[in-house]
Amino acid sequence: MLTKLTIAPVPQDSDIAATLLAQYAPQGWEEQPIPGHPQEAVRICVYFENPNSAVSLASRLDAALNDGPEKVDVVMEEVPEQDWNAAWKDFFVPVRAGEMFTVLPPWMANQKCDTRHSIVIEPKMAFGTGHHETTALCLEVLSELVVSGRLKPGQNFLDLGTGSGILGIGLTLCGLTGVGLDIDHQATVCALENARINGCSQGYEAATGGIETLVPGKQFDCVVANILSGPLISLSPLIKQRMADGGCLVLSGILVEQAESVSKAYQRLGIPAPRKTERGEWVVLAWI
Repeated sequence: MLTKLTIAPVPQDSDIAATLLAQYAPQGWEEQPIPGHPQEAVRICVYFENPNSAVSLASRLDAALNDGPEKVDVVMEEVPEQDWNAAWKDFFVPVRAGEMFTVLPPWMANQKCDTRHSIVIEPKMAFGTGHHETTALCLEVLSELVVSGRLKPGQNFLDLGTGSGILGIGLTLCGLTGVGLDIDHQATVCALENARINGCSQGYEAATGGIETLVPGKQFDCVVANILSGPLISLSPLIKQRMADGGCLVLSGILVEQAESVSKAYQRLGIPAPRKTERGEWVVLAWI
């Protein structure tokens, strides 16, 4: 059984809800329009394998969204796991990202295109299927770097907060080698499974832990981190230390209003201003 968490935040609280969801539901969530309400009003559904994770997020959402006059119901219920898997098949469509990548689920793997790298991702409880704006933006930037020759076979990468492994696997398919780190062991398990599905097990290494667990002094030609603005800021000195001279840095998981503070954290370390690309309420910052 899975634990399903449902909320319908008022529009003015949507940014608060999105920030908490990005931090405590990295596997992603579903947004459903509410009939008879304005377009911006949505019902959000999140599925958890671990009920304790659902309880933790529910308490945070309740505290953040119910400190004013308008009350928001936070509902938890158990649902059969097979319903989740069936829902993915109804929802999942191929995602094209830049010139290099198409993201497919295993049941569409026969739709691979010879002119693009197809990243086959098993949609499970780890963030990164290509549908979220932050993942798509990162893939598009990485695609651009590969097409331009800025990234090429033989170079290495660090994928921090690897989730499903989608970004690291994409780079491995382009001939790079590297490591994907995630503090969530379940994400690491998913990433390793996806690496196997894509034939990348030799070039892509996934491990559970933070950036501090890396071999001392190890540096990378490309560092990509699709996490959250808070950790990106607090980890900025450690991330900078892991960049090889002339290396690339791609950061996302950042809301539009958070981009300036993240950018300044890295500029204070001597890195020039990044290129900023927005999509919806999300931003990718790229030092390329």
